[in-house]
Amino acid sequence: MVKKPAARYPRCVCACACRYYELSSAGSRVGGKVDREELDQALTLAITCTILAAAGPQRSRMLSTLYKDERAERLPVYPFLEKVYLERILRRRVGGGGGLLAAAVVTGRRGACPN
Repeated sequence: MVKKPAARYPRCVCACACRYYELSSAGSRVGGKVDREELDQALTLAITCTILAAAGPQRSRMLSTLYKDERAERLPVYPFLEKVYLERILRRRVGGGGGLLAAAVVTGRRGACPN
């Protein structure tokens, strides 16, 4: 299980995203001893924190980094990352179904960056 260093940064969501991205990248440097699912989980949390972060230069840099990372393309949250990076408007589906985006928001608020 990926440890959640985000608890140290309750107001700095971009800092959380950076730490999760570092964790997701550390597996390749360790020599493959880290489970791929854990690395994907850390990368997903990095994407979630970045999407939830306030607009600014740090968020823009992190969006660019994550969008260009080929590992992100295989994750279920990638379409949301792509839309945010390309500055497309995200709208709630008709019928109130938020689906994966709603789950990411709930996870981001509850587990990734608690107040």
